[in-house]
Amino acid sequence: MADFFEGLYSLAPGGVPLGRIAIAIVVVAAAFALAAVVKAILARLSGRLTGIPSALAAKVRRPSGFLIVLLCCYGAARILPVSEGVVTVLDKILLIGITGGVVWLLICSTDCVADKLAESARASESRLDDQMLPILRNIARALIFILGVVFVIQALGYPVGGIVAGLGIGGMAVALAAQDTLSGIFASMAIFLEKPFMVGDFVDLQGVQGTISDVGLRSTRILTIENTLVTVPNRKIVENTVDNWAHRNSRRTLMAFGLVYGTSLEALEGLLERLRDNLRSDPEVEPDTWSVHFRGFGESSLEVEVLMFLKTASYREWLAMRERKGFMIMREVEAAGLAFAFPTRTIRIER
Repeated sequence: MADFFEGLYSLAPGGVPLGRIAIAIVVVAAAFALAAVVKAILARLSGRLTGIPSALAAKVRRPSGFLIVLLCCYGAARILPVSEGVVTVLDKILLIGITGGVVWLLICSTDCVADKLAESARASESRLDDQMLPILRNIARALIFILGVVFVIQALGYPVGGIVAGLGIGGMAVALAAQDTLSGIFASMAIFLEKPFMVGDFVDLQGVQGTISDVGLRSTRILTIENTLVTVPNRKIVENTVDNWAHRNSRRTLMAFGLVYGTSLEALEGLLERLRDNLRSDPEVEPDTWSVHFRGFGESSLEVEVLMFLKTASYREWLAMRERKGFMIMREVEAAGLAFAFPTRTIRIER
């Protein structure tokens, strides 16, 4: 068998290395076959394993296949009779390709671990990890990429120290160009340390109202009440006022209405007392926070003001509670035999 391969390797009719070309083709075909086998094994492992190992086996399938094909193709190219200059170029291509494949593999592994940790974070009561994990994931990915670039530059023979020194000459221009990005990163660190809000909080950021969906290195995403996704730069969040509604346990509710001017004083006082009795015994109203008063004389009505704090932080629940309080007021007004006022004007004509 060894003599057969040696004869095939030396086969070169007319000076054309047909033997080497055939072996190189076989090596390339075997590379793709081996990559398919490895990917199939990893797919089977991902189905049998659980947790992080299962997700990791599924994530690294493609970069593993890429590295296998790259190494075998490099070996196939070296089988061919090529010059030293071509070998040097192939070595550099192999170095860049392997580094890229390893970086790809590490980033996939980082994403896999981060995804599994995010699932555990969503199941926990604390929301600090929900906010911290995306930032840590982005930092890890950036570090892996930067280390890969530095390794390639160093391995290709370029002095990294000299490049850094050269960058120092134009550091002012780079800093000016990247000041927005750097300010966003520092702002995200300030948000993480001061914690003005957490993922899942309902906030008002200078007129943008919604739920915090994601806090990144440069910006924060907010899912608004119109179900749109708004991206706000972190530096603007740090510079402006943040109104966090998530930490309150009740909502202020003001309901004002008017009664016709024909309402008697006794009937008005009786209505106010009945409304106070309803709010005093209502389990949905915060105790000692409500008030019912005659507000004044309007153009066409006697104005009554009902102020209360309803025990809910949910916007939808608050809408339902406010509706029930409005129905209660209507029932009491109707039971008292009174009538709501509407804008009217009396015109007197004198002769």
